Amino acid sequence: EEVKGSVMSYVTSGKEGILTVQKELQSKGVKAYSMELASFAQKYASETTASTKVYLLDSYSGAKAAALEKSKYAQDQALEAKKVAILKAKKAYHSTSELVAQD
Repeated sequence: EEVKGSVMSYVTSGKEGILTVQKELQSKGVKAYSMELASFAQKYASETTASTKVYLLDSYSGAKAAALEKSKYAQDQALEAKKVAILKAKKAYHSTSELVAQD
């Protein structure tokens, strides 16, 4: 019963939509109605394009921030590795110096 009611509702609203378009075509004429429809389509396309641009810029900003964060992390890791390498090199140098001094 509910499905039948829903289907009938869609059919009724579809018929009403068609009747509305027919009335507008008759009162405004095909040319004016077409121009109005084209204007609406252009406005809708512009709004869609604008919202897509905002979404893409937002995504780009998020990706850029994440990349910068990862870059900073990698830079910090490299600096830490450098410090460890220098410390090990100094230990090796001192160990070698001690061995040479013992000879």
